Amino acid sequence: MKKLIYVLSLALMLCLLPCTSALAENYELTTGGSSKATATAIRVDREYAAQLVGSEVLYFKFTTPNKKGFYDFYAKNINISTHSWAGDSQVQFDLIDAVDEIFVKHYAAIGGERSANLELDRNTTYYVKVYNRSPNDTPGNFKIKVSFREDKEGDRLGNAVSKRIGEKVNASLDGKDDIDYFKIKTGAYKEYDFYCKNINISTHSWAGDSQFRVSICDAREEVLADYRLTYGSDNKRDGVTPLVTLNPNTVYYIRIYNPQEGIGNYTFTMSHHRNSISQAAVQVKNTYTYTGKAITPGVKVVYGSTVLKKGKDYSVAYSNNKKPGIATAKITGIGAYKGSYKATFKIRPVQAKIQKLSVKKRKITVKIAQDKNASGYEIQYAANSSFKSAKKISVNGNKAVTKQTPSLKASTKYFVRVRSYKKVGSQKITSVWSAPKSIRTKK
Repeated sequence: MKKLIYVLSLALMLCLLPCTSALAENYELTTGGSSKATATAIRVDREYAAQLVGSEVLYFKFTTPNKKGFYDFYAKNINISTHSWAGDSQVQFDLIDAVDEIFVKHYAAIGGERSANLELDRNTTYYVKVYNRSPNDTPGNFKIKVSFREDKEGDRLGNAVSKRIGEKVNASLDGKDDIDYFKIKTGAYKEYDFYCKNINISTHSWAGDSQFRVSICDAREEVLADYRLTYGSDNKRDGVTPLVTLNPNTVYYIRIYNPQEGIGNYTFTMSHHRNSISQAAVQVKNTYTYTGKAITPGVKVVYGSTVLKKGKDYSVAYSNNKKPGIATAKITGIGAYKGSYKATFKIRPVQAKIQKLSVKKRKITVKIAQDKNASGYEIQYAANSSFKSAKKISVNGNKAVTKQTPSLKASTKYFVRVRSYKKVGSQKITSVWSAPKSIRTKK
């Protein structure tokens, strides 16, 4: 008869609990054993529903995996009648071990649910004991679930998980009293950007001491930087990631914990602080002469009082640096420097040449050798070798040119020189003047 009552009660429970599709997804129906020896095996991370009848005591058992982690023990009194005003008269859910040591006691009135987080031994069998301490004998239903969160991070300096500079770390606090340690070795630089965010760890935001904590420590656990974050917040201020100064080539530790036992996810990144190369002073020689080959002048880059090193702090790429015109040296930051800066320099045409100088009465005829890379030429002449108050004739085009001056003073010695130029936009880049030649006009 008792067995029949139990079967009918179980059928009733099917009606009271969610539909079949939800049943398949969320929990399994089961029955408990009457002692630890006959306890029903349940699986970790699976929710179970069962029925409690009268004064019986039900036992369930599970074995923890051989992994370090934390467990959440959840229990719910769905509809078991109790005297809810006193914990001693409610349904009790005990998590115990083989020698009946109690780790968690959940009391639940009708409709009540409880959850507790704790750390258990690896590869060990534990038991869930369920019974109704109320004098009521009315049958009813309950749910239990044991969830596991593997703790993949070290919980002290000695087993801290190694991470690299610049690596984005996504991890979680997994249970009560969980502390995560990571270690990072700095490189050759002293300045580092350290970003961290509390993704979804619950905190008591009204008190800094009750918030999610992220600290940077040295090997003696002396705190060098400390950040306290509420749910969903990060450590930026006015959109700027904090800058920390550390010793080069030294191991430091990131310690993460939550004094309010919050469980959830977080992220952090420690990366080289990269100064903008555009703020540096860049020195490059301003003018060069066309050689037929690419011109790659050396540059000097100074950030503050520090002379930066090519290949370590920056790289240089050149463009338009073969023919006469305006060439560019693009300096791009590397290592501890970011961004880029463009420095320009001029490539002037080769020195122009006077092929022939002749005179006809009071006019001088000048023949200039062709420069295919020029845009034109200039002729300058004066009655003195210093070219004081000299006159100038401009010639467009880069073909060989023969040009005659206006009529000059008779029987006067004149000095003549020429140069070529390259037009770039509104700029005119000129070659150096040719060596002057002299000639005397006739009467």
